[in-house]
Amino acid sequence: MADWSSGQPSRLTLADRDDTESDLCAFSVPGSIVSAVLPLVCASPNRIPISRPPRLSPMATPLTNEPSHSGATALTQCKDFLDVFPDTFDLEDLRPAELDSLPSAFRVLADPFPFEDSREGQEEAQLAPFLPSTKKTCLDACLLAGIGPDDVVLDIGCGDGRVCICATQRFGARLAIGIDYDRELVEMAVRVSGECGVADRTEFLTQDLDSAEAVDGLRELVLSRGITAVFMVLCGEMERRPYWQGFLREFCVGQGLKIVAMIIDKNELMGAPKATCPGAWLY
Repeated sequence: MADWSSGQPSRLTLADRDDTESDLCAFSVPGSIVSAVLPLVCASPNRIPISRPPRLSPMATPLTNEPSHSGATALTQCKDFLDVFPDTFDLEDLRPAELDSLPSAFRVLADPFPFEDSREGQEEAQLAPFLPSTKKTCLDACLLAGIGPDDVVLDIGCGDGRVCICATQRFGARLAIGIDYDRELVEMAVRVSGECGVADRTEFLTQDLDSAEAVDGLRELVLSRGITAVFMVLCGEMERRPYWQGFLREFCVGQGLKIVAMIIDKNELMGAPKATCPGAWLY
């Protein structure tokens, strides 16, 4: 069983970082699964153009150094969630130096057709690709789940930490824990949580969750940390693993947790959602 307190998975802090690069393609799935997901984040293999979503504007309410009535973080001396995370459609506007400063997963997304590869013997697309939700979807998904000061959020496949930081900074969640196998993205999440003033209410772990032992560790984490809401990006092949089916359909539902699927719905596994918004489903 995974030990969640002894360094595996490793918990990163602002002072605990290195330059180790993580392999982006940690897993593999049939190309059909990625083909189903790909149009959500970039041009499809059929080169169907996707229009750019409208840019979000910062909050209109005045910012002070005092906590708001909802428990959300005051932003006077902190960066705003909307200003620190690039959406996929923003990457084309970045200068090469700006793009190079981001984790390598973003550079893959910046390619107009990142999963096209004609090389013989190339590994099939990864099982848990980095498919970041837009900032608007993060806001809408937290609103959909009714995230507030009483919530402790777990984000499975957290990527750069945008859901966790959105939940704590904008919705005042008491704590948000993000887990991802890509150490480079996790390091970015740690750094940005400090810039956004929520480092004390966020934790980020580096862990490969594609095993029954790791999912057992998730059960322990949910119980020991009082998790109330689970966000996730879980591809279809991973969803069919018996240990993931048991975790979501039996354990999480049995615990009364709010389950939010991002990017890819879980209707086949979980049934009809309680509510939806573009890019997110609440079960």
